[in-house]
Amino acid sequence: MLHEGLGFDWCGMAAVLNVQENHIGLKGIDSIEDLARLKSIVTESVHRNGAGILNPDDPLTAAMRRHAGDRIVLFSLKGGKDMPAFPREHVAGAAWRWCAMAPCRSCAATAKAGG
Repeated sequence: MLHEGLGFDWCGMAAVLNVQENHIGLKGIDSIEDLARLKSIVTESVHRNGAGILNPDDPLTAAMRRHAGDRIVLFSLKGGKDMPAFPREHVAGAAWRWCAMAPCRSCAATAKAGG
């Protein structure tokens, strides 16, 4: 993205699973927050009928939900009391579409019940 841009105008799905310091110092990326802003461009490019896939275990990635549109798919390796607050609220509320959280019994039970 730093060198060539996205290479597309929009996409059906986009995933940002983490933000780590491995690209700091390249092409104007001076901080982890700069890198997070750059990576969020991918989720902002999702078509309105598409979905952004985010990892709520990474706080910088979870913050991208504000720019990811209405359809968000969460992918988390934490469950129960170890789950960050945002996915707990997401699972408890009606905002979810799909969840790929381990374990996510709440979404599975709701889906089986037709919710």
